[in-house]
Amino acid sequence: MGTRLLSDQDLIDQALKEIHSELDRAPSHFVLGLSGGESPKMLYSQLASTLTPAQLNKLVVFLIDERKTPQNPERLNQVMIQKFLLNRLNGRLTESQIFFPDVVEDAQKYHERLMRMTDQFGLPQMALMGIGEDGHTASFFPGEEKNWKDMDYNQLAIDCINPNINEARLSVSLSFLLKMKQLLFFVTGEKKLKVLQQIRNDEKYPAEFLRMRHP
Repeated sequence: MGTRLLSDQDLIDQALKEIHSELDRAPSHFVLGLSGGESPKMLYSQLASTLTPAQLNKLVVFLIDERKTPQNPERLNQVMIQKFLLNRLNGRLTESQIFFPDVVEDAQKYHERLMRMTDQFGLPQMALMGIGEDGHTASFFPGEEKNWKDMDYNQLAIDCINPNINEARLSVSLSFLLKMKQLLFFVTGEKKLKVLQQIRNDEKYPAEFLRMRHP
């Protein structure tokens, strides 16, 4: 088990190699958490073009977090993932392999959806994580420690707020992330590299708090 930081665009190939290797190694199913944002767009598009039929049969995906903004669909993480990954698979990943929340559902409903996923396929083998310029990851923000430190270890999803713009969000829980086999932080761009340097070993930042506690 482990946590890794991929912090250069040139490492897309390394990330793809890691994902393909884990997919090939998985005996039956490979459960992968997907994040939104700008950084993973190229990764998703290249992943879509390189997955084999055998790998697609194993793949199960779920969403790490989502904005509750149905009135602004262009801001939704699942819309981006649909565009850069799922649409490019041309239906080769079936609905039974995709566990995304409805953008208006609460944490309990997504928790139940994720419970069905883990009951059927087991705990996730990998989650692709991002880091915001403020040091947030998933929907856990600096200054909102109550959302991510006061954990119910049996809850798989929680309701969150982006305090910067007072925006409602839905996220998998920190305790659920800590149970996953591998967290792969995919970070690109000079600004994000500076963020990595700033937050290193500082647990007030959720991304670093999670990285330091993951087995």
